[in-house]
Amino acid sequence: MTKSKGIGRGRKGVPRKPYSIKDGMKLCAGPTHPEGGTWLPATEQYFYKRLNGLSPSFHSHCKRCRSHRVAKKKLDSLAYGYVMVSRFRFVFEELERRLGRKEAARRCGMASHHRWQSIMEGKQRRVQKRTIERAMNALLEARINNEVRHRRDIKWGRAARGLPEVLKPVDQRDLYVPTGDKQMEQQRRYRGQEVA
Repeated sequence: MTKSKGIGRGRKGVPRKPYSIKDGMKLCAGPTHPEGGTWLPATEQYFYKRLNGLSPSFHSHCKRCRSHRVAKKKLDSLAYGYVMVSRFRFVFEELERRLGRKEAARRCGMASHHRWQSIMEGKQRRVQKRTIERAMNALLEARINNEVRHRRDIKWGRAARGLPEVLKPVDQRDLYVPTGDKQMEQQRRYRGQEVA
């Protein structure tokens, strides 16, 4: 008994892949088989049965290929999603002290440093896993290369202008720490104490 269907045209004129059952064997061209596929016995031991309409048929991929696809989906789903920033704040802080806010944001693939600022200020509580992965890779690279930039070189934008970085950080004070709002609040307190 030979039952086979040739290549036809599917939706929108896209050619369909041939599938066939010949002499009780079915071709499976799934991800666990070599190029061109493997012929397997057309039984319920190897293929899941599709019960639609009057004529039951087998799925196009064997059980092993279908379970491989499900397992791959589960693994891929682990790489996506959100995590809490509080667990990885040390990564962002160290990157910022080593490279500066804008350079660290650029290396983590963020479009602007404003998102970095919202993470550092605690306004953004969750971050995508791939952003954390990029940040950890950037930190690892900076640690391996022992890359630490002087705060004045960061402020003056020497690397962005293509100028050589002259100053080398020697002390903790030479590291970049954004002071913006904290410094303004500190100045307000000092002024309040002077008036009183």
